[in-house]
Formats: sequence, structure tokens, C-alpha cells
Amino acid sequence: MFIHTPRDFAVLSLLSILLLSTVAFIQPTPSNRSVEPEVPPLAPPMAPMATDSHISDIDGPEFIWPVSGGITSYFDSSHRLGIDISLSANLNGPIKAAAAGEVVLAGGTRCCGYGLYIIIDHGGGVTTRYGHLETLAVAEGDEVAQGQVIGSGGNTGTSSAHHLHFEIRRNNEPTDPMALLPSTCKEVPGRYREMATDVPGGCVPGALDALITDPESLLR
Repeated sequence: MFIHTPRDFAVLSLLSILLLSTVAFIQPTPSNRSVEPEVPPLAPPMAPMATDSHISDIDGPEFIWPVSGGITSYFDSSHRLGIDISLSANLNGPIKAAAAGEVVLAGGTRCCGYGLYIIIDHGGGVTTRYGHLETLAVAEGDEVAQGQVIGSGGNTGTSSAHHLHFEIRRNNEPTDPMALLPSTCKEVPGRYREMATDVPGGCVPGALDALITDPESLLR
């Protein structure tokens, strides 16, 4: 039988210490796998920019005045649908299409509301409306050109004097026609602040005299 001496135990203890020290100082070998580069976090998505839904900001038709006359009502808190243009100089004067399009309504009733009126669709959700007419010269489904006569002015419906009620709508929401129509003759004599004129580009010198057939009517 083999008998261990104290010297054997001493040698074994020394070998154990050397082995443990060697293991402690061994560095791990690098892995052969490629290290993916660190990817910075994605920036948060930008909030969509607010858009202005006003009709004057869209690519729509260029309008002309449907009739000449003094502007008696503006688009404001007390008149939220459109503007009124006096027909005192030509009570049953011709009413023209403000832009080309398709007639989608030509009718109404002489007693109430808009009276006899017309709606024209110009595409892109844009429509115009012509109220208080005396006669209609177009029917639903008709294609009309800009400047084409669509009826005659009148005093039908809820109206106290001969005038044209005119609206421009986008997606059936009324907007201010003054923002889209050509400039007017401002500070005209008489009771009107402005005079609508069908002169291309708006009012020019002499245009006021040309559109008023009865200047005395402005004082009535």
C-alpha cells in the first residue's frame, strides 16, 4: 500500500495553488462572431403640419363677378352664407356663371328662402350659389361656361329688394366670396361702400360710370 508522506501533501498543495492562479489570469478568447454596431434610436415621427381648410388656399377656379352692382351685405357674423349685390341699377339684369361648371340645382320656390336659385359645381368640392332670381336660363345637368347667362336677377324668396345673393362654398362650407373675386371699386358715391364690377381684373378708371345705368338709383 502506498503511504503519503507530509512532503507529498506539501507538493500537492503547491500544485493546487499554481493551478488556481493560472486559471484566474487566463483571459477569454474573443468570439469569432461580428459585433453589430450600435444603432441610434429613431427620432419620433414629426406631427403633421396644420392645414388651412379655407377655400382661398386651394387650387380652384378663378372667379368673375356674376353681376355688377353695389355690395349691400358682406360675409360676416350677421351674414354667414355669402354676400348680397344690389340690382337697383338693373332690377332683372342678367346673372352670369362666376366660373365654368355643371348645374346641379336649378329650382326653388318663389315664396321663401333663396327663392328661385341655382347651384353650380366647379369640381374639387367648390360650388357657387345664386339666389333670389326672377327666371332660370339653365337646367340641372347643364354644362355652363364662365360668364354664361344662367338667369335673371329678381326679388324672390326671403328678400326685401332686388338683389343677388351669392355664395362660394367648399365641401358645402360657406367662405368669403370677397377673398376670391376680383377687386371692386371702393368708396363709391351713394350708399354703397363698394361696387362690384365684371371688368376683368377688377375696377379700373371709368368702370364705375360704365356699370351704372341710372346713377340716381344709388341714392334711393
